[in-house]
Amino acid sequence: MHRLYEQQFLDWISPIEPAFFEGKLVLDAGCGIGRHAFFAARYGAKDVVAMDLSAAVETAFRNIGRLPNAHVIQADILAPPFARAAGKGAFDFIYSIGVLHHLPDPEAGFRSLVRCLRPGGTFFGWVYGYENNALVHRVIDPVRRRVTSRLPPPLRRRYWRLGAARGWEQIWLLRRSELERLFGPARPERFGPLTKSWVCVHPPPGAAASPSRSAG
Repeated sequence: MHRLYEQQFLDWISPIEPAFFEGKLVLDAGCGIGRHAFFAARYGAKDVVAMDLSAAVETAFRNIGRLPNAHVIQADILAPPFARAAGKGAFDFIYSIGVLHHLPDPEAGFRSLVRCLRPGGTFFGWVYGYENNALVHRVIDPVRRRVTSRLPPPLRRRYWRLGAARGWEQIWLLRRSELERLFGPARPERFGPLTKSWVCVHPPPGAAASPSRSAG
């Protein structure tokens, strides 16, 4: 796996460090080609489950399927196929990087994943923020709603393929207040003059979390 991918992963999950993965049962929610799960497994996780709804799981399996502590499944974040004993999840750590804002209901996706955490487990999310994301909510989203969504089906399918490749097909920009209501404190990160993302950890690393909060 390319070294640049590791640096990106560490940048995205900051303040979480590689040592945090040691011995944990980890879920990568929206794993794509498995590049983040690869490093989670290498950092000493007991097991990493890499989950994605798309056909990217085929590539993910080729990338990480031979690792003894990595497992790839095709499943929906809104209906994860994990048993919950006594209403409690099993994962010590769940992360979702650049995925929740593409769901039709990001809050439902978040709550679905948090239910898979064990009491006291940690959830990490990286999403696009509404604030300072003018390119998306002033240009891309209006074009999607007013133009491309009304195209004839053959042309619309071509747009969807382009949009899916570039992450434009559906983006819900979440305001800081919305994120803090779900995650707790949200930390902003800027990537150029037109974009801002929000990084959230629920609960913060090192904080004591009550079972009721972790269970969502």
